[in-house]
Amino acid sequence: MAKIYKHKSKGWQVHYTLFYPDRPEARKFRCSKSKARALELFDEAELLERRAIRGELSRQDVVRFCRGGLISEEEASLLFGRPVDVPTLGDLADTFEKRSKPNCRKKTAKVNTQRINTVLDFFGRDCRADLVTKDRVIEYRLHRLNSRSRLFKEGSPAPLVSAATVNKEVIKLAQVLDMAVESGAIPANPAREVKPVKDGRGRLPRALSKKEITALLKAAGQFPDLLGGLVKPIMQVYLYTGMRREELLMLLREDVNLARRTIVIQGAVDAVDDESEQWTPKTRQPRVIGINQELLPVLKALPRSGRYLLGGDAPLCVPDSMSRLFRKIRDKAELPASITLHSLRHTYITHLLESGVSLRRVQYLAGHARISTTERYIHLLPGEISEDRLSFL
Repeated sequence: MAKIYKHKSKGWQVHYTLFYPDRPEARKFRCSKSKARALELFDEAELLERRAIRGELSRQDVVRFCRGGLISEEEASLLFGRPVDVPTLGDLADTFEKRSKPNCRKKTAKVNTQRINTVLDFFGRDCRADLVTKDRVIEYRLHRLNSRSRLFKEGSPAPLVSAATVNKEVIKLAQVLDMAVESGAIPANPAREVKPVKDGRGRLPRALSKKEITALLKAAGQFPDLLGGLVKPIMQVYLYTGMRREELLMLLREDVNLARRTIVIQGAVDAVDDESEQWTPKTRQPRVIGINQELLPVLKALPRSGRYLLGGDAPLCVPDSMSRLFRKIRDKAELPASITLHSLRHTYITHLLESGVSLRRVQYLAGHARISTTERYIHLLPGEISEDRLSFL
């Protein structure tokens, strides 16, 4: 069994035995100038011997002992009974995307692929999982924070990659490396040890005032030739339901019940083309939205044919086209560029809270996965101006 000796010139020497399952045992030794390190090696060597004798060596064990220098890669394969090659990031990424794709929306899967490819551009597809250390992850993070974003308007300087983007990329790296930990190829996930970068933007949702809503709807009525003359009704539906961009475009006629005044946002909807298996809302959770009295006549006036509420047998347009149209309406109404199509959703949520609807109820109606997302809107609500209590004049 393992033993430790004081050596004349090498400090301390640990002797141990490799017990192979199908060949004669072999004696090994390791030296260290530090007694503390030698004692660590001794404990590891005893554990190696004990598990090898009992036939309890796992892949994770042999990788651990190999990284600790007690055994070589060849000896690890012999002890384990089969090769214990550590997978590359490229192999892990391919497996991760194959596993996660069926459980993601098409758009989410595309974004995941982009983030993983960005990580692989830095580390390399052929980089072994055990060569990714905490220091390398921190180095990657610093590299990305000093990189220029690919998303910028032509003619303007490209901004630096945001902290939020970098954090999401490190999360993807961690998810990829999780599979290496599960298989025993590496003992721990270094990307899980790195704390997220603080995102100092602190942006609050932008809600429209009643004056801005009036200007927007007036401008929407000045595009009668676009989207079958439904531009203004569409803006009204977005305002009164708080639906996400795609949720309205993919809304099925059968999910709108005018008699009961309800709209059901399903957890999954069949695909509209052959490129994707299905369209799925962001949180993958169904919810029911009530139809406002003022919205009811608007919905009743919509064309009543086809599978979709808007567009008939196919969606009225693609999401990006809807966003481009909104920008035209916004410019026509002379509203700030900070207002986007998603601002109509912010407006719905903010006005519900201002009307006294409970936070939990608003969370459900908005389809927020976390209450903390809904709580961000509390900062927008009017409240007492405490500074009015001051009196210096």
